[in-house]
Amino acid sequence: MLMAVAIVLPRKMAAAAMAAPTMARIKAYSAAEAPLAPSIARLRTGIRSSKTARRQAVAFETYAAETGSVASRIERITPPADFAGARAAELRHLQRLAAVAHQIADALRHKQPAQAQKRVADLSKLEADTSVVRAQRVGALAYNARLGKIAETAKEIEVERRRLEKKVPAS
Repeated sequence: MLMAVAIVLPRKMAAAAMAAPTMARIKAYSAAEAPLAPSIARLRTGIRSSKTARRQAVAFETYAAETGSVASRIERITPPADFAGARAAELRHLQRLAAVAHQIADALRHKQPAQAQKRVADLSKLEADTSVVRAQRVGALAYNARLGKIAETAKEIEVERRRLEKKVPAS
């Protein structure tokens, strides 16, 4: 009986220990993503304050570079298994944002206002896209289900520990 417990308990404890590295990865992912909000604010400010197409192009190029940099940082992080789909969706989204921002800058530099306006509309659609949020929700639900299983396992471990304490007398 004790041999069976010696085999089963480590497996269950390993499942419980899985939560800590996952949380560390989620924190690293959040840190890599943190520059996005200020980058969007700088883009809006840069566009509003720019009087010429060239200066607006610089604002879009800066945004594209910052967005691309965030994508590179996220790409280097191995996601928790439950969030692999969300990471892939986020990378595609960031790469598309950067590409469209570059296209806007190019159109502005080449004095193609109709093309720039079309790309700005594309950028607005991309920013409103909810595919990343949906993928993150799927990952969060899977992760929460896993945490629920870990909590159940922890309860089982505690019940078994108490049973063993009663069965094996203290020295």
